[in-house]
Amino acid sequence: MYYHVIVPTYLNETLTYQSSQKIKIGQIVEVPLKTGKKIGIVADQTITFKGTYDVKQISAILPYFISKEMLEFILWMNQYTLAYLGMIAKMVLPFNTLPAKTDSDDGHDLSLQNSDTLLLSAEQKTALEAIRKELALKRPIVLDGVTGSGKTEVYLSVVQDILTKGQQTLILLPEIALTQQLIDRITQKFGQEPYVWHSSITPKQKQKVWQIIQSKKPCIVIGARSALMLPFQNLGLIVVDEEHDPSYKQEALTYYHARDMAVARTYFERIPCLLVSATPSIETLVNAQEKNKYGYVKMENRFGQAVYPTVTTVPMQLDQSLISKGLREAMEQTLDARRQVLLFLNRRGYAPVLTCEDCGYRLMCPHCSVSLVLHQKDKKLKCHYCGHSKPLKNYQCPKHGSLIPFGPGVEKVAQEVQLFFPNYKTLVMTSDHMSSVKKLSAALDSIKNREVDIVIGTQILAKGHHFPYLTLVGIIDGDMGLSGPDFRCSERTYQLLHQVAGRSGREQDPGQVIIQTLSPNHPVMQALIKWDRDSYIDYEIQDRKRMKTPPFGQLASILVSGTNIQKLRAYLQEMQYLKPYTKDVQVLGPVPAPLSYLKNHYRYRFLIQTSIPGLHLQHFINAWLTPIKCPTTIKQIIDINPQSFS
Repeated sequence: MYYHVIVPTYLNETLTYQSSQKIKIGQIVEVPLKTGKKIGIVADQTITFKGTYDVKQISAILPYFISKEMLEFILWMNQYTLAYLGMIAKMVLPFNTLPAKTDSDDGHDLSLQNSDTLLLSAEQKTALEAIRKELALKRPIVLDGVTGSGKTEVYLSVVQDILTKGQQTLILLPEIALTQQLIDRITQKFGQEPYVWHSSITPKQKQKVWQIIQSKKPCIVIGARSALMLPFQNLGLIVVDEEHDPSYKQEALTYYHARDMAVARTYFERIPCLLVSATPSIETLVNAQEKNKYGYVKMENRFGQAVYPTVTTVPMQLDQSLISKGLREAMEQTLDARRQVLLFLNRRGYAPVLTCEDCGYRLMCPHCSVSLVLHQKDKKLKCHYCGHSKPLKNYQCPKHGSLIPFGPGVEKVAQEVQLFFPNYKTLVMTSDHMSSVKKLSAALDSIKNREVDIVIGTQILAKGHHFPYLTLVGIIDGDMGLSGPDFRCSERTYQLLHQVAGRSGREQDPGQVIIQTLSPNHPVMQALIKWDRDSYIDYEIQDRKRMKTPPFGQLASILVSGTNIQKLRAYLQEMQYLKPYTKDVQVLGPVPAPLSYLKNHYRYRFLIQTSIPGLHLQHFINAWLTPIKCPTTIKQIIDINPQSFS
């Protein structure tokens, strides 16, 4: 018998092997390759083989399986994302060799007897019952709840229902930073820690997780987007927490959106998917409210006695202090009341640009078309795209001498805080400062234990965290992100600022949010001031309908890059010449990408658009690119439904 095997390597097709033993579809096997032995997934079988090469024998049949539903999902994902089939398999089989199969008990039994459902508020109970009614439909369900409403407790009660049925649950989080807090909540509720899957755990820990999900034993796995590809054998529910978050988009090797793929996987598994957010994405809201594809459950009140913080705007002072007089006065009042302050600026480092006042000369990254960022803490200049860094020395303008730092970063904000509030303890939190999960957990604990008075940070602090004594949030630059090449920029700014604002006043003390802005009348700012999300959503939906952008149209991107600009332009000309024509699909480009030079590669982009429902851009792209031989020196990335346009 001949078997078609998906091998986790850079191939977009199955390889054929033979075996005298009968092997099931979905079986994981070991097969020989030129580079050595590899594990793979049996995708199909046939009695005859029409190839012209000698078919090698399958080396070993391993005691692990991919379910029929998971295999269908993998094949569909290949067709939808146009990612190589072998690279998708590599996410499913992240090991060179699989661990030995064992039935040993590792002590992770979850206690289901001590339910704390009685501790839920009336609104939480109503939301839980509404979700339970939707579960039978086995379709995505949106849990839309304001910050501080207690969404986590509601979905953990749903998880408890799934465990009681003897099934497994996957909870996706957008960032590793949020895992420890959820681990603590689950441990408290169920009496045992959940399993964890993300890039920072050890290979041994990954093998243990892999074994438990293959065993069909009821369990909870929480993880980053890569956990979506784990081959569960008894999956009953996927929860996508903070479903709106851009971090769910994978933009390396295989381009896919983990939220969208979670919805697709639950369709093949015939199980529900719970999408959770205080600021659901426009795509999710339209699917729930306009198209009625998803169930929808809303929570409008904060838990307990907590109320929404008041939101006000103050003018941003471009030529003076980063912290305006109004914000400073609010900080003084908050600190005098022995409460905590969060200052938010989504920009790492001290200053994003070193420039000459006379001629505008800037210190640029030698490998990318971006400025080097000044980091005073490390005394270095760094590129936030390729990682290039150099010591901060006496760099000068070739014509005029000294350079000055321009624009604020969190380190500059921290410097001002020390100037105005020298007697209070401050903490700076960015990905540079929190280089490990352990450091981040310690920092979060220090805030909760009131060991810190003023926290200064980036989006690492924006979501999911509960700080009982934090009552003032100051947003240093509310306009950052309102404009750019991405049609989602205002939506993302709203979501980010809404989430940051939601850190304030989560207990009995009332909260306050002050946004420094030059655009107080912008729809985003007005929605934040009035806590009127619906009016902003209506505005954004109408704009998307007018522009025919997702979810009212489809987009795909082809990013073409290379180190030799002449060869790259010649290939782009060939692509342009062979581009198919259809009145239903518009192709824009090629044009230089906003980041036109990145990691020593010149970059050009085609943008493909259609507003015709049911038309698959994948077919158009395949018809276009299949006849063209892409040179090995040129990299071509296809991105269906792109989330980034840099």
